[in-house]
Amino acid sequence: MSQILWLAIVLNLLFVGVEAGIGIWQNSLSLLSDARHNLSDVFSLVLVVVGLHLTQVHSNSRFTYGYKKSTILISLANAILLLVAVGVIITESVHKLRVPAAIDGSVIS
Repeated sequence: MSQILWLAIVLNLLFVGVEAGIGIWQNSLSLLSDARHNLSDVFSLVLVVVGLHLTQVHSNSRFTYGYKKSTILISLANAILLLVAVGVIITESVHKLRVPAAIDGSVIS
């Protein structure tokens, strides 16, 4: 299972790189926003890998239940990450509305 997750992480990172590069080249907020969204997906997948690893850690004298409840904190971190990403996208959208830039639509069509 972990190998599939790592493959998904690598493929998503490649997609983020291409999308961000074209977004910067064409000054396209939509491509940059989608690249950031996909980057947050990559981070979420990394959190899933960490969570899976923590669920495999056995209990000890200090943590008698183990680290199984850490998945709740990982879910909280993921939700906070998505809220921050939405805030950044909204902030940049307002900026783009105030200072519009021309883009070549043929690149993203």
